[in-house]
Amino acid sequence: MATIYDIAKLCQTSAATVSYVLNGRGDERRISKATQEKILAAAEALNYRPNTNAKRLSTDSPQQLSIALYWPWRYFEQPMIAIMRAVNQVTQLLSEPLEVNIQFYQPGTLPERRHALSSQLYAGQLIAGASQSDMEFLSGSSFLTPTVLINRTLPGYPCVTIDHRAAGRRACELIAAIRPQTVATVWEHQFHVATNARKDAFAGRWAELGLSAENSAYFCEASAESGYELGIKLVQKKLVSRAIFCNQEEIARGLLAALNEFGVAVGRDTLLLTTTAGPASLCRFTSPSLSTIDLKMQSVASEALKLCLNLISRRGDPKAHIVLQPEVAFRDSFPEPGQTN
Repeated sequence: MATIYDIAKLCQTSAATVSYVLNGRGDERRISKATQEKILAAAEALNYRPNTNAKRLSTDSPQQLSIALYWPWRYFEQPMIAIMRAVNQVTQLLSEPLEVNIQFYQPGTLPERRHALSSQLYAGQLIAGASQSDMEFLSGSSFLTPTVLINRTLPGYPCVTIDHRAAGRRACELIAAIRPQTVATVWEHQFHVATNARKDAFAGRWAELGLSAENSAYFCEASAESGYELGIKLVQKKLVSRAIFCNQEEIARGLLAALNEFGVAVGRDTLLLTTTAGPASLCRFTSPSLSTIDLKMQSVASEALKLCLNLISRRGDPKAHIVLQPEVAFRDSFPEPGQTN
């Protein structure tokens, strides 16, 4: 098995320089980009694998697996709850400790993390919420560390994702089934890859079904506060549609609060449906309870983490492409078609 000394010899540099680069500290130590790239290329050519146990022992830490989770820092609070539940679920199945280190990043800035992603500081890494530009960067990169994408698909990378297009189509079909005269869809301003997939699938299914209902699209920040403000405007301008689909649960909860405050009977006067990536309890115990298309974030994260662990132990399929299907939960805000008044 190759060591940092083999890499140092090949690159004609010191073992210390190799260590700094592989641990993501090349910029900190002012090592030139050319040298860093040369070292990373040599590590890949020699199929170098870090001795993570030795690394932990050298810092007097308990021996344990360490995985990095790259997570977008805005508008993804509810899915993070599902992620933590998945980590807890998986770690209970392990015979050794597992450390998950959350690396928050602004979508679109993964290229700035190139050296960290290539450093092999962690035994494995999960990447969630990648933007289109992040995906382009990943497409042109390869990492020695097992790297699993969450809710994204890209050739050359193992991934676990919900079927976002299926979620968009299902939302359209459920609304079509109640034959409303007016429909509203609510989307977040910050479009990302998954939102685009759901939005395009909703529009595509709408066209396929030949729906003639008035369809108004609204845009706001992905927060309960913005949903609440939008709800107030819709009520004041008398623009509350018969059926409303929200692409983000946070927006839906704010919208629901505004409609309740102004006496709009959700589930009777207007029907409200939303996607959710958080725990079901957050939608079950609103008033009225929110009907959802569950994006199964906990299941997606659990499968991604297990896949990453299997890849670390060289038992997983590096070309694995796992797609989970969304599930509908009918509650008070949007009863199952056929049961509406």
